[in-house]
Amino acid sequence: MDNSGKRGTIGWQHSETNLEVTQNTLDYIFGKYGQEQFQDTVIGIEIVNEPMMSSLNITGVLQFT
Repeated sequence: MDNSGKRGTIGWQHSETNLEVTQNTLDYIFGKYGQEQFQDTVIGIEIVNEPMMSSLNITGVLQFT
């Protein structure tokens, strides 16, 4: 079990829909919190938080980021 409380395989990379939803979510977050009014509040965002990196295809993760 990882920090999401999910058991079993990690399927994030196995679906274009998952990648698209992730990209759209990040676009929204960057668009909102990348504004000047948040420049001293939000200093960074970890775009791929996966504690089980050894279970993922690292090439795919690097291409995504």
